[in-house]
Amino acid sequence: MAEKIVEALKEKKLLIGAKVVQQNLMTHSVKEIFLSANCSEQMRNKIKLQAEIAKIPVTELAQTSEEIGAVCKKPFAITVAAIRKTKD
Repeated sequence: MAEKIVEALKEKKLLIGAKVVQQNLMTHSVKEIFLSANCSEQMRNKIKLQAEIAKIPVTELAQTSEEIGAVCKKPFAITVAAIRKTKD
């Protein structure tokens, strides 16, 4: 799954952070959501519920938020990330 995240980052389609992902979920501009292994249960349930309503797949990763941050070459942990839909 890290490959999808890296590819989306290169294409500038990666949304990082729970707030940003939730805002984009409300506007139906998210294609897929990724949750880190150490995402809090409260955040995990909230994102999963919103994604279920919007019929968007959620992938729970085996990597921790620190590992996802390192994969994305960011100096911070990434708990929630998503791939933004392209505008056709």
